[in-house]
Amino acid sequence: MAPRPVMTFDFIKLTLLQRKPPSRKGSMALVPKDLLEQIAELEKLFTVPTEKLKTIVERFASELEKGN
Repeated sequence: MAPRPVMTFDFIKLTLLQRKPPSRKGSMALVPKDLLEQIAELEKLFTVPTEKLKTIVERFASELEKGN
């Protein structure tokens, strides 16, 4: 029985570098409308208003200063 060829790290790295990144253009075109609506609702649930983020950051910074 012949020995199996060994893949080297360089071969794997070269193979990965030659692959093209997935195309994102039009990736949502085939998604059903009801699913797009559900995605939009989830985005709303996880969106934090800018003012709230500023408040969170200020509080975080003040807690870090107290720790010194």
